[in-house]
Amino acid sequence: MNEEAERMVSAGNGLRVCRQRLTAEHAGEAANLERLILEATATSKGQGFHAGGAMTISRLNRPALELLVTPIRSTYGSSGGIATLVFIHDPAKVRRPPPEMLRGFYHLTPAECRVALLLGDGHSTSQIAEMLGVTNNTVRTQIKSIFSKTGVKRQSQLVSLLLNNASFVQPKST
Repeated sequence: MNEEAERMVSAGNGLRVCRQRLTAEHAGEAANLERLILEATATSKGQGFHAGGAMTISRLNRPALELLVTPIRSTYGSSGGIATLVFIHDPAKVRRPPPEMLRGFYHLTPAECRVALLLGDGHSTSQIAEMLGVTNNTVRTQIKSIFSKTGVKRQSQLVSLLLNNASFVQPKST
């Protein structure tokens, strides 16, 4: 497991490790996860045709974890280089590109970076104005400049751009 997976498992909210195997806390989800891992492992060994699968793992007071299980052949490991990967996505983790990246890629000013990131977080123009202590007109002017510099025409395109740039960075907890 990588460090982020270790943190998710040690949090004890949805996933856990039991007898050196990844499992879910809820019995039905644990059975489904075990089946996906066994099928993917069989495929890795040349004994199956399952491409893996996707599932969710429920958690208390948090959005469900999203898992993707896939077979791979690897030169690592002691069992003939056979492995199954489990990718875990936590939708509660916020990914944001750092302001330095936005300044470097799009030549945004520090103020424009703040506005762009707040738009990406889902805040409205009036909320951003209140948070930054500026007028709605100031925020609208900055948004127009952000659109011009990034080449987008709508807020949804800006959000997509920010999410794509966020794939370069580690998630931050909300």
